[in-house]
Amino acid sequence: MVFDEYEIIISEDALSMLDYHAQFLAKVNQNAAIKLIDQILSDIETLSSLPERCPFYDNPFIPKDRYRMLLSCKRYLIIYEITKNTIFVDYIVDCRQNNENF
Repeated sequence: MVFDEYEIIISEDALSMLDYHAQFLAKVNQNAAIKLIDQILSDIETLSSLPERCPFYDNPFIPKDRYRMLLSCKRYLIIYEITKNTIFVDYIVDCRQNNENF
């Protein structure tokens, strides 16, 4: 079943991760931190149509074919799952870190 528009729900954990990444960057450049937040949220918004376009996230510690991933700002993975007509964004991780065990 395909829906034209999906509702997007960003978990508190994902928002905390985004906040952490932005705070870390703000220590160097506050404008860059604001742009980071804006770009990641904009990329998340694009998931409202065709979220299946992104590949599954392959990680041995999570169930196979459950989560999908979207790369944002060249180094942040937005990890989400699709349930009916809802997108659940559960993680926003820095690719430069070890993300095996969120």
